[in-house]
Amino acid sequence: MFLLDKRLLAIPAIAGVLALGLGGFAAAAGQAPTYKICVKLGVVYGAKSNGACPTGTSAVVIGAQGPIGAQGRAGPKGPAGATGAQGPAGVAGATGLQGPAGPTGATGPQGPAGPAGATGPQGPAGVAGAAGAQGPASGAYDCSAALYPGINLAGCNLTKAELANAALSAADLADVTLTGADLTGATLTGADLVGATLESAALDKVTMVGANLTGANLPYATLTGGVDLVAANLTAANLSGVNLLGGDLSSANLTNAYLGSANLRDATLTGANLTGVSWFNTTCPDGTNSNSNGGGGVPSTCIGHLFP
Repeated sequence: MFLLDKRLLAIPAIAGVLALGLGGFAAAAGQAPTYKICVKLGVVYGAKSNGACPTGTSAVVIGAQGPIGAQGRAGPKGPAGATGAQGPAGVAGATGLQGPAGPTGATGPQGPAGPAGATGPQGPAGVAGAAGAQGPASGAYDCSAALYPGINLAGCNLTKAELANAALSAADLADVTLTGADLTGATLTGADLVGATLESAALDKVTMVGANLTGANLPYATLTGGVDLVAANLTAANLSGVNLLGGDLSSANLTNAYLGSANLRDATLTGANLTGVSWFNTTCPDGTNSNSNGGGGVPSTCIGHLFP
């Protein structure tokens, strides 16, 4: 192997020639030298592949290319590059699961009171008190006298008297007291019973056609068995709790009468004057209750329920 003298490499001209010719020399690496450089006093006269150099020059033979040297150590790490531009936003993730419900909030303050309700309907009138006993009328017959039609017993106290089937038509019985008396089957047609008291009296099957019972008090009296009160005057009479089951009151005058809790089941009221009647918990002729027939601002009534 032929080597170039290192001293020649210090000559700029030779170094330049070598730099230009290394490519060609590399192709001939490992072969016999085919080039030489003619040098004289640092001046390169050229390179020849054969033949002698000019007189006065020195020939520098180029040897074959040596093997590639070992790789040198890695140089120091270069500076970090500039931060790249921010990429586009990613796709939004799926909605997460709903969290658990929070605790119940505290109870709010109570709201203001609502407006007062409308005033309810007025209740029925109370039961009238029993009239006090009146002394016997002037000229009255003896209250213990034998009974007969047209007798004058006005103002007599006949409490619990036994008068069943008595004939007392046209009798004057005004203001008489007959509380608890038994008048079953008695005849009182056209009798005057104005202001009379017949509380809890037994008047079953009594005939009182055209009798005058204005203002009479008959609370809880019994008038069943087909009692006949046709055309009787019962104006302002107190008939509370009276049992008139099946009674005939056709054309009777019941103006302002009180019928609270009375039983009129199957009673006949054809042509009766019912102006101002007080109904309360009354059993009507058709079996309905007067309270159920009212409501919605309509007071208790049997009007419209007068036929069995």
